[in-house]
Amino acid sequence: MKRFFTPLFASILASLFALNPIAIQSLQAQDCEAYFPMKTGASFEMSSYNAKDKLQTTTLTTITEKESVGGVYVATAHAVVHDVKGKESSSMDYDVTCDGESFRMDMRAFMSSAMPQGLEGVQVTVEADEMAFPRNLAVGATLPDASFSMKASMNGMNIMNTTVKSTNRKVTAKESMTTPAGTFECIVIESDSEFNSMGMHFVSHGKSWFSLGVGMVRNESYKGDKLESYEVLTKFSK
Repeated sequence: MKRFFTPLFASILASLFALNPIAIQSLQAQDCEAYFPMKTGASFEMSSYNAKDKLQTTTLTTITEKESVGGVYVATAHAVVHDVKGKESSSMDYDVTCDGESFRMDMRAFMSSAMPQGLEGVQVTVEADEMAFPRNLAVGATLPDASFSMKASMNGMNIMNTTVKSTNRKVTAKESMTTPAGTFECIVIESDSEFNSMGMHFVSHGKSWFSLGVGMVRNESYKGDKLESYEVLTKFSK
């Protein structure tokens, strides 16, 4: 049986819970800019490393389509994960929306797409809130806790039960961050996450840098004071 907890699944989880505290500070009604590229053809590559700076995966995301319906912009993103040898290991498509007042991601779409394909009879139930990120959130502001759960069953038997909670979400600073893709002006956000799935349980603290119109530039995951892993933006094209 294929593994449920894929590298792409892990990457999406990290990105989602890093993003939760972000405010969309400079949304423009016409272009609907956000802390995510909202232009067709834009692409970005995130490279993931362990605490010893060893490359784990690279995820290349391309905005394949953007449309406006009733003043709401919808961008479709296609993400492909490659292993350290450059071999594709997984892929998915997802949508993000922006209405000029907030930027939204439906976590249920991410979780459903993270499930492996080709497993007949698998039933998935997801409970999650839509994450909305309003304008003009100042440094020092906090947002409510967030959580979601996903259950998968086959032939009446429970084969996976996953829950993730994000707490203590706070915008902590504005900083300049340099990566192989360039230097970006970012907002810094931090949060605590708790993950439970298939007998696994861990808690972590995340610190992330996001740039307007670009998205995540760097993300760090800590267990206590110890750096466990990190992601950096290695390529970006508007």
